[in-house]
Amino acid sequence: MRLLVRPLRCLIAILALCLPGAASPALAAVLDSQSGAAIAPAEPDGAIAGRLFPGPGPLRLERIDASPPGWTVFGPEGVVGYIASTWETAGSVGYSGRPIDVLVGVTPDARIAGAELMRHDEPVLTLGISTEDIAAYVSAFAGVDLNREQVTAFGARSDLPDVISRATVSTGVIRDAILRTARTLALGRGLAGGRGAEIDRVSFETRTWGQLLAEDALAQTSVPMAEARAALAGAKVPLPEGEG
Repeated sequence: MRLLVRPLRCLIAILALCLPGAASPALAAVLDSQSGAAIAPAEPDGAIAGRLFPGPGPLRLERIDASPPGWTVFGPEGVVGYIASTWETAGSVGYSGRPIDVLVGVTPDARIAGAELMRHDEPVLTLGISTEDIAAYVSAFAGVDLNREQVTAFGARSDLPDVISRATVSTGVIRDAILRTARTLALGRGLAGGRGAEIDRVSFETRTWGQLLAEDALAQTSVPMAEARAALAGAKVPLPEGEG
């Protein structure tokens, strides 16, 4: 009987790569699953960078295509932060099934500097909720500490804005996209610490099963059937006799 044992550090990393929104290599555009059209992510300019990182200027933007893709923001004295698109980083879509794009700024101390709504097609206007309301909700993520313990999709936390009543799904999806993108950016730039920071969740390299075993990312062991039968003697379905 052959049992496979996966060390926790590798199992978490593999699962993270399989989660929706896991960072992928830089893309010039992301495919809209509904229309099949390639939609380019929003790009920040100096004015947007200034709103996300208020302070002494001028600011300069430098595009980084490494995973995760985004922009480094330089001020007069050096790096002031980083910006990424939720559409490019997390493939964020809303209740409508259409892309949502928010530009998220992250400071060198792993806090959200600010967030700005760039694109949405949510049917919230029919509910009396304006695009301005959604934009205000998005901007309220400024100051969130990315090193704090994560919460569930709609869980409450003192530094997170509450989802908007009557637009719970839309604002919940936006919240997830902002936090996922910000954490991916912070981890990719080596800003975030705490539990899980040592796991590389943004880069990707192809490995064979043999290579994973060789680098101790996976481990395996063999257990004789007799030993397995003894260990599982109380099982409702006994193991068969023999060494097959």
